[in-house]
Amino acid sequence: MSKPRLSGGVASPAVRLLGLGVLLAIAAASAGQQDGEQRERERPPGAPRHLFICAGDQARQSPDFLAVVNFDETSAAYGKVIARAPLPEPGATGNEMHHIGLSADGTVVACGGLLSVLKAQKEIFFWNVSDPARPEFISAADPPLSSITDEFHPLPQGG
Repeated sequence: MSKPRLSGGVASPAVRLLGLGVLLAIAAASAGQQDGEQRERERPPGAPRHLFICAGDQARQSPDFLAVVNFDETSAAYGKVIARAPLPEPGATGNEMHHIGLSADGTVVACGGLLSVLKAQKEIFFWNVSDPARPEFISAADPPLSSITDEFHPLPQGG
């Protein structure tokens, strides 16, 4: 293997290109780290970090429910279910929750039941999650002339 040649104190084009590549890689890694740090600084102090999941019992014996998972990567409880709120009867089972949405103000979760319509049950379910550790079922709706809920779009005023 030959050594890079220096002519007049200047590195060969291959060595310069390699050096440039290393510098660019370091700069990109540093920028990525700074972007992540910037996002952390932009997050309001104490901002909640929760994952909301609408789910149901595979055997369809127990009520469907909203689960709240700790999604704060800095928490010792990261990834753990911290709360559950079941659907009340009637129509508490077999809805096969399909899509989920969060209100613009982050206080209400809505879930749509994929199979609710087949069971003539209400199809959209709402929970108050203003305190994620204590979610509360608000209500269920059966919008007239609707089909299976596919997507939620929050209103800017908090709805």
